[in-house]
Amino acid sequence: MDFVYSEICFAHNPPFEVSSGRWQPHSESPARLASIHKALTELPSVFHLVSHRDFGLDPILRVHSPDFVEYLQTIYQEWVAAGRTPQGVLPDSFPHPALVNHLPENRWKASTNSSIEAKVSTYAFDLGTMIVDGTWKAAITSANVALTASYRLMELAKAGGDKPIGTYALCRPPGHHACRAASGGFCYLNNAAIAAQFFNDHDLETATKLLNGEVTSTPRSGVKKKVLIVDVDYHHGNGTQSIFYDTDNVFYISFHGYPDYPYFTGSADETGSGQGEGYNINIPIDAANTTNEEYLEKLKKVLESESVVNYKADVIIVSLGFDTWCEDPVGGIIHFSDANAYKEMGQLFATAKGTKSRPTLFVQEGGYTVPKLGSFAVNVLQGFMDAK
Repeated sequence: MDFVYSEICFAHNPPFEVSSGRWQPHSESPARLASIHKALTELPSVFHLVSHRDFGLDPILRVHSPDFVEYLQTIYQEWVAAGRTPQGVLPDSFPHPALVNHLPENRWKASTNSSIEAKVSTYAFDLGTMIVDGTWKAAITSANVALTASYRLMELAKAGGDKPIGTYALCRPPGHHACRAASGGFCYLNNAAIAAQFFNDHDLETATKLLNGEVTSTPRSGVKKKVLIVDVDYHHGNGTQSIFYDTDNVFYISFHGYPDYPYFTGSADETGSGQGEGYNINIPIDAANTTNEEYLEKLKKVLESESVVNYKADVIIVSLGFDTWCEDPVGGIIHFSDANAYKEMGQLFATAKGTKSRPTLFVQEGGYTVPKLGSFAVNVLQGFMDAK
């Protein structure tokens, strides 16, 4: 299997986060990336490294607002120039509904540029997602890792073959919590959402033109492939859900510990709106009592459900998190304790009725049991490749 990775993603290295009232070392560390990369490179006959390529800002701007993208590019330099700590950028207030809901949105948003603190508070929703000097460089590279893996998947799908077709985007920082115009949950740019929109907008021909600079923007007519995103990170992908909540071009399914971070999203009642009604499925997981066998049964059931099978997705994107593991310090399903379950998960994506024979992109999200992340990744990808 081809995988895409870049050492530039190490440039993002916040010194700390604030979690449960404590200042602590940042959980989303470069060591996560190194652990997985090491495991893949130890199997060169199985995993083939592909260098990331630059697709420009247009695929990013199809998902994220221009003002937010500009903010991510410039805020660290502005922060330091304003005399704030060079350790990193963190908000000290949030536009909570109780604070601003009685005002027209344009009124309270007019304060965004009134101070550096107001700007930071507008574009973030937690205290765990610090911006440091290398954050933008790593985040845009992480997005391009996902786009490169998407492009490679298009090439492989065109070539065809008998075996399951898949690629792996070894992204860092992760992305599924990032909203159209806000960072949070260690996420800045939503890699899986950017990849999904890229599949909606491009076939191999137009993607090649974009990559080669022959066109400077995305064809607005769109290719409109049907994309199924299955999010198996421990935490609810609130950002991905919000970005595609009112569209049927992307069907979003999330398995997550509930109630848990981000606390206010992820219930089974959230099913989409407008054209997206019925194309959002949340599967809340009882982290204290669910076994890995039960988890996989739930996954198989939804991947073979009538709604997913009838959707007839053209492409599958797996938001792949390993914080489901029982020992994970940030998530953890207590009885998810068999590493072979990750291999069975990979097999399911290759064999379930709703995902079988579809080109599949794996996009790395969370997972914080650093010494074991590499073996988990190998298990999922190997399970997918070896499925019959």
